[in-house]
Amino acid sequence: MNHGVRDINAGEDVNNADCGFWPLSSNPSQSSACQFGGGMDPAQLVYYIKNAGQTGGIILGLANAIENGGSGGASGGGQSLLNGAIQELMRTTIDVNIPPQIQESTARGAKVRTIKEKGTQHSLSVLDGLPLHGALFDMSGFRLPGLPNIPTARQTNDQMMTQNMLSQLPGQIMSLAQMFQGLMKNGSGGGTGGATAALAGGLGTGNSYWQDIHNVLTPNMSSALTSLSNLIQGHETDNGVAYVTGNVVHYGVYLENAALLLSKVQSIDDLMSVLSRLQWDTSIMGLDQLSNVVIQIDNAWGAATQEINYNGDVTVTYANSNAQSEFANSMIDTTYSTVSTGNTSNGTTGGGTTGGGTGGTGGTGSGGSGGSSGSGSQGLGNIFGTASKTIQDMWKRLAMVQEKDAKKMHETLTQGQEAQKQSQVNKDTMNGKDVSTQFNVTTQ
Repeated sequence: MNHGVRDINAGEDVNNADCGFWPLSSNPSQSSACQFGGGMDPAQLVYYIKNAGQTGGIILGLANAIENGGSGGASGGGQSLLNGAIQELMRTTIDVNIPPQIQESTARGAKVRTIKEKGTQHSLSVLDGLPLHGALFDMSGFRLPGLPNIPTARQTNDQMMTQNMLSQLPGQIMSLAQMFQGLMKNGSGGGTGGATAALAGGLGTGNSYWQDIHNVLTPNMSSALTSLSNLIQGHETDNGVAYVTGNVVHYGVYLENAALLLSKVQSIDDLMSVLSRLQWDTSIMGLDQLSNVVIQIDNAWGAATQEINYNGDVTVTYANSNAQSEFANSMIDTTYSTVSTGNTSNGTTGGGTTGGGTGGTGGTGSGGSGGSSGSGSQGLGNIFGTASKTIQDMWKRLAMVQEKDAKKMHETLTQGQEAQKQSQVNKDTMNGKDVSTQFNVTTQ
């Protein structure tokens, strides 16, 4: 494929349409012979070679150049070679949109991400102040945020994040695009705005942070920052998020620190380094000023408080801290299930009730010749056997209302009047007593 080439020394009387088409040199390899890299953007700077007197030549390669943006002409007082027809080429758009915003919304109960175009097509002019290749990392697409604290089948109901919790979480989820918007809409107001000690003493002119930054940057860096703010993809939500995503920051402190850091950049490398730091350095996010959210709940185990931090971690404290352990013990040693499996003789050795092994009150001593110990094995066994703890853990994965119902049902089956009566019948039967009178049975 040949490319139209305009010599940078061509005068204003030379029209772009009149420039010749030159071939592009490529490495002599098998892959280069079988691949096509596509066409270059209008106004891309290239190196070429041609002999004197020839109308055409060979393109050797691209120049990794940076247009000195914002200078209004050549730097150092010279004459810019990128004026006139070349500027026209740099403003020539191609049918490719610049990176869009990412819009997160809820559709049919699920979180979906869709693109929201910015309405601008690509040209080299959008890279004003940046390398013309446009291959900077933070411009290379949208970085999907991590999704911590995703509930699973093992999550207990008192650890579940609800929409009510999410709406009360402190701080703000921040992306670079949202940061740029915040810098444009908010100002320092003349103070440090809660900046960390190491960064305090910053701008404080009463303008927006964005104005403060551009007032102290060089023209080139000012243009580079503006171009980056337009090209970096943002992440927007319509009604909150299903999970805690991205980095949570204290909005005011984070913007103040971002403004202070960006105002000190001197090169593209500095700018990229600052943008990277703004995404990982938690010391400049003001997390120490984010208070926890406290929510009152009432589930099967009584009243409790849920304390949620900015990461979505939930700590639950029950008013009766022993409620769950006490109920777990009751599942293992219920009145309904406590039936002796020991000798049913009337011996009294062992300190327990009749037989020493009926599991009655005080029968915790060793069961002498009359039977097994009072806390020993149970004839019918408890209702769930060795799975009692598993059953209780499964209840915790139900909704709070359903867990209450399950607990109430268990108490009815094991501690209610009918359950007590059945327990006595079981004991009497195991001890060889006549239980017919308990059922109003008439013998003939």
